[in-house]
Amino acid sequence: MKKYSFPVEGMTCASCVARVEKIVKKFENVKNVNVNLANETLTFEAEEKIDLNSIAKEIEDYGYKLKIDHIKSTSQKISSSKDDFKDEFFEKLKTDF
Repeated sequence: MKKYSFPVEGMTCASCVARVEKIVKKFENVKNVNVNLANETLTFEAEEKIDLNSIAKEIEDYGYKLKIDHIKSTSQKISSSKDDFKDEFFEKLKTDF
């Protein structure tokens, strides 16, 4: 089992958290699903053969965005940190505003 952690965009309340958790729990071989609204992260444990694109697509169908390009697992390192992701998000928000 690997532990994964991903940023999730678009969550605004406890109902959003519950919805994302419910979506991810439906997938086979996924265990210990946890969504943190304050950190905007999704963490779970899964078998090696998990289709992250399917999980991301399912979450997107409900109006949230799972950033799977920011993969973080116990056996993989990511090149950009979560702070870089947040800076990128806020810069885009300022530009749009």
